[in-house]
Amino acid sequence: MHTNDRLLFEQSLGFSILELMIVITIISIIAAWSYPNYIRHIQRTECRVGQLALHQLASRMEHYATLHGNYLGANSNNMNIHQLEQQSRYRFIIKELKAHEFTLMATSNQDVKSDQCRVLTLTNTQTHIKS
Repeated sequence: MHTNDRLLFEQSLGFSILELMIVITIISIIAAWSYPNYIRHIQRTECRVGQLALHQLASRMEHYATLHGNYLGANSNNMNIHQLEQQSRYRFIIKELKAHEFTLMATSNQDVKSDQCRVLTLTNTQTHIKS
């Protein structure tokens, strides 16, 4: 190798500090944009899981009423609420129970930023009540 060729070869190895800073800046911008979107997506997903579990509990209540003729006697044990609580980040209670009506409530176990998902309520007519 000639001296000039060797000098050019040695200078072209690696990245300059400017190139490295540009890449780091681009990665930082992408991360700053994507992380909040990711967190919102996780929160929406947790909310949907809570709503689904609440509907599963309502389905269990309907099944109980089909077998017994009314909702009276349904409780957290025979509705297997503990299983639903393990599958989601919500705590479920049978808030109001009458012979032919019920109101179910799910309260989040975690810090939920959205007020829509902090407390979920559902009645036997599949009506969502905003809390």
